[in-house]
Amino acid sequence: MKPFEYRPGLKNMTVSVPVAAVWTTPESPRAMDVSVLHNPMDMRGWIGSLTTGERLDLCISNRIQTQVLYAEEVVVLEVRDGWANIRIPNQATKKDPLGYPGWVPYIQLTEWSRDVAHDSGVRLNAQVQINSYEQKSAQEHIKVQEHMNAQVQNTNQEQMNTPLGNNVQEQMNTVVNTRMHAQVQNKRVQVRAKFARMALLSEKAGVSYLELSYLTRLPLMEVRDTEVYVHSPHGVGVLNKTDVTILEHCIGTGLDIGSRIAAEASRFLDLAYLWGGLSSYGYDCSGFAYSMYASQGITIPRDASDQALAGTEAASNQLRPGDLLFFAYEEGKGRIHHVGIYIGDGKMIHSPDSKSCIEVVELTSYKLIKEHCASRRYYD
Repeated sequence: MKPFEYRPGLKNMTVSVPVAAVWTTPESPRAMDVSVLHNPMDMRGWIGSLTTGERLDLCISNRIQTQVLYAEEVVVLEVRDGWANIRIPNQATKKDPLGYPGWVPYIQLTEWSRDVAHDSGVRLNAQVQINSYEQKSAQEHIKVQEHMNAQVQNTNQEQMNTPLGNNVQEQMNTVVNTRMHAQVQNKRVQVRAKFARMALLSEKAGVSYLELSYLTRLPLMEVRDTEVYVHSPHGVGVLNKTDVTILEHCIGTGLDIGSRIAAEASRFLDLAYLWGGLSSYGYDCSGFAYSMYASQGITIPRDASDQALAGTEAASNQLRPGDLLFFAYEEGKGRIHHVGIYIGDGKMIHSPDSKSCIEVVELTSYKLIKEHCASRRYYD
């Protein structure tokens, strides 16, 4: 896989729904998938409405390629009949050097650009390079200041004369005045709860809140006692402090990482499998491995077949928690079709198939143990 290179003429855009399904073609969605084609969309309602057969059909008919989280950047190659042909730079694949390919409704994208740099984390072979985001100009800072002032002016004057109203205005001013300081710090927050409710302060957002998935990242604006203010495609957002963590470019090493990966993975026991899933609404096998590594700041390729080519070999008798175990057809000699996460004591956690939920299995008695073909490690 070649490293990501920006091609002049392509357009960078940002996901503006909590989780966007990336479809194989614009014709891939079915009638029952309409609720996740809009903006706003209803991911939770859609997931809950699918029968086992309808979930299985996502795989059998190859309808969904992957998912991409809120505020993630994508590269748009073309727009046709309300659909955008995109590549996802943060999801490395041999399918395309620009990143994972697929189609999303154009209405689920926006031209919002982040105002802090990507934290680089740990980068592996076979992954794409992520471009740094430029800091906002002073001109845009003025624009945001004017937007905030307009919000305050639109507030009922009687309310503004009350202690609560004064507090609202004080909060808005504080957010604006600290914005440039937050940019300089280049800090972002990451959702660590399975789901986080983000309140939206701008009436122009069209909705009062969004339910964000685990691992969603947003630029930090301000931290208060119990709340975190962030910049988002919908304007200023407010999250519960206990639902997020502030990323500090601090990544552990060695056994510590593997143990943390195993611990994070165990939080999602009994979560139903979702083909193409890359969010806390549901994961497929490689999406689960990808996301648990991402929880520790480590980017690995999106699919199992590519993941098996990255990292370093881990001997079967020297496995550590966090190592990935790969399984191939023809008793390990054919195409790789599954991956799980080793958690120690001869056990693996994985997201099995459309009829199952995330589970822990004993390797010695696992039904696919004869198909085990490789074990890989992605940290020192």
